[in-house]
Amino acid sequence: MRKPLPIGVDNFKKVIKEYYYNDKSMLLKELLDLKGEVNLFMSVPGYREKGGYTDRRV
Repeated sequence: MRKPLPIGVDNFKKVIKEYYYNDKSMLLKELLDLKGEVNLFMSVPGYREKGGYTDRRV
């Protein structure tokens, strides 16, 4: 049975259980371990405006 894509679902626990989810955490770890001179991390356009991003400055 194929799982649907989690379009419009905002509950992460539900996404993991009921929808197609591809965890790329290890790819980020590998990128950081390479210690490149410059690393560029981009987010989805509009992510900040839709309330999915919290700017936490220390």
